[in-house]
Amino acid sequence: MEVIGLLVILILAREVLIIPLLNYFFNLEKEVIEIQAEVIDKRTEIGTLALFNINIITFRLENGNRVYFKVYNRQFDYYIIGDKGKLIFKGSKMIDFMV
Repeated sequence: MEVIGLLVILILAREVLIIPLLNYFFNLEKEVIEIQAEVIDKRTEIGTLALFNINIITFRLENGNRVYFKVYNRQFDYYIIGDKGKLIFKGSKMIDFMV
């Protein structure tokens, strides 16, 4: 039982501390990009140990590339497929999407 508890703690530390910190430092080196985009997909995935839901929005950029971002519930609920506007992002972090 102690091994399972330790495993759960390690997985939670990975999801809550380690991965967000790595993403933060990765994004520091990136430049802010502003580009016209369209929401083409929205999905929710079940996170590790079914403790977290991960909301993902996929955009098609004006150059045809696709990018996706993990977003908070309020952002996820606000946008609908087909919305067009200016997407602002830095690395793997969506800063804003103005419809």
